[in-house]
Amino acid sequence: MSRILSRIREMPRNFGRKVRNSLAIFGGTVILYGATQYYLAGKRTLPSKFVLEVDLTHGVIENNPQNLGTALEELLVGKNKQVVLHDLLMTLDKASQDPRCSGLFMRLDGNPGGVAQIQEIRDAIRAFAKTNKPTVAYADSYSQGAYYLASAFDKVYVSPAGEVELHGIAAQVPFLRGALDKLEIKPEVVRSDDSKTALNIFSEYGFTESHREQMTMILRSIFGQMTSDIASSRHKTPAELVSLVDRGPFLASDARQEKLVDDLRYVDEILDIMKASIPLNAAKDLKAVPYKRYKSFNDAQERGYLQRRKRQHQDKIALIYLTGSIAHHADSESPDVTDSGRMTKAFREAIKDRTVKSIVLRIDSPGGDAMASDIIWRQVNLAKEAGKPVIVTMGNYAASGGYYAAAPADFVLAQPGTVTGSIGVIAGKPVLRGLLASKLGVNVEEITMGRNALITSPLNEFTPEQRTQMQDIVHRIAVRFMNVVANGRKMTMSQVEKLATGQPFAGDYALGLGLVDALGGLPSAIKVARERAKFKGEPIVEVYPRPKGYLAQLALEVRGFSDLDRNSAMASLFGQCLPVVSAMRAFLNIRSNKPLLATPRIDFFAK
Repeated sequence: MSRILSRIREMPRNFGRKVRNSLAIFGGTVILYGATQYYLAGKRTLPSKFVLEVDLTHGVIENNPQNLGTALEELLVGKNKQVVLHDLLMTLDKASQDPRCSGLFMRLDGNPGGVAQIQEIRDAIRAFAKTNKPTVAYADSYSQGAYYLASAFDKVYVSPAGEVELHGIAAQVPFLRGALDKLEIKPEVVRSDDSKTALNIFSEYGFTESHREQMTMILRSIFGQMTSDIASSRHKTPAELVSLVDRGPFLASDARQEKLVDDLRYVDEILDIMKASIPLNAAKDLKAVPYKRYKSFNDAQERGYLQRRKRQHQDKIALIYLTGSIAHHADSESPDVTDSGRMTKAFREAIKDRTVKSIVLRIDSPGGDAMASDIIWRQVNLAKEAGKPVIVTMGNYAASGGYYAAAPADFVLAQPGTVTGSIGVIAGKPVLRGLLASKLGVNVEEITMGRNALITSPLNEFTPEQRTQMQDIVHRIAVRFMNVVANGRKMTMSQVEKLATGQPFAGDYALGLGLVDALGGLPSAIKVARERAKFKGEPIVEVYPRPKGYLAQLALEVRGFSDLDRNSAMASLFGQCLPVVSAMRAFLNIRSNKPLLATPRIDFFAK
């Protein structure tokens, strides 16, 4: 009894200690977050004349909201060095109009991004150059993607010991059927059309005729775009450029001889070179301002109290991101996965907000769950019914489920190198009974009630009747997909049926087929959204759903590593095998035969 009374007496003391500790941790976190935000904001003044210095060594990403966790991570361990594409494009546009900015210098070591992203940045560089401000690209060595981007600049420099990896593009597809056979895993796959190849790496031993044809078609289109763009920028004919590609890669001295680069220099020489191309009165005190400092300076101007109050009541364009695989009830906020619930929240916020006059939906997704894609399609239609135009801009991918979501939009833009279309459905499951029995000695027995009780089981093959039933389900969903496209794109069913083979198309080809309305990127989409909503003046562009409060952000961060963190670790371990690992994970997740609207990813600039 005395022990119990002693514990009761200690409870207030322990409780108070826990409260104090919790408040101290929370207070310290808030203070550290504030310090982080101040640190990230950088200096509050800029030189009277400067060159904007952008480092894309770590590439671009579509969306990475600045929250509590990412801010602390950036301060403490120096991560998040990737640049958000929309931020980069807007910053380049501001710098081009800023009288203090006298030029642009971009470092391009590494791979800056996918084909469509590179094309979008090239557009921004050309727009910047039209203001008669010099643009300079530099790399110790250029990857092929980096050189594609660099060729858009006025001057291209490389280290004397570097190289230019201009040698053509390829798609290497590892087919795992033989390995699955050895493990006695049987893939059960049902397709709406033979050209729907999302799971071919599991079901086939090599390229089928239709698979090879569609891959060749996309590669030919991307290669033609790349060689034509580089040839134009470097004042060569496409034939001359293709001839050079067949002789690549090039050491730095050879690249200069072939006029692929302008000169061989070290990075510390670039600012002096730029001073020489700028009027003397501007070049005298010319300094380089890093991208993050310049962006933070502009952000700080918008974070003031009066600016925030003004923005609350100012008309806006809502920017909503659909990136990565499309999932239904995903338990992650990774940019590699888009949950239909999160998309619903984003659209509902934008629809409810009276200051939002139009919506730009940025899609960079190869597709995913059919149900989730349909839910997102519904939100696009609800926004239109609410009188808010929806403009779609496509990134590297907007295929299958990604295209399903795009189809009802008021206007659709793609880059020439976007992979889109892929109208079709696929479903299946891996059958693991052989693996368990033969390799692991596991005997599974079952008792069933209902003829199709085991239709979703990963241990049982489809019976003939079940395969017929699954084929019917896939066909009916494919018909719904075709209706979505026909209604959204104002096409007849006969027109859509000709395209509904599962074939993905490059953006320039999709334009000719009527699957997109124009070629362009985020800035073009924002311009169309502004025109459709009849904005007076320059509208605010705001990402939806809005960032969570500090406590909610903290709760999300302490849950553990996100899928992105795990993928980063996997990437360092498996390198180019990561797409296979990701695809395998997706395949093993098809436990319930959920129909998929998916397209395989292709790394065109893989080394």
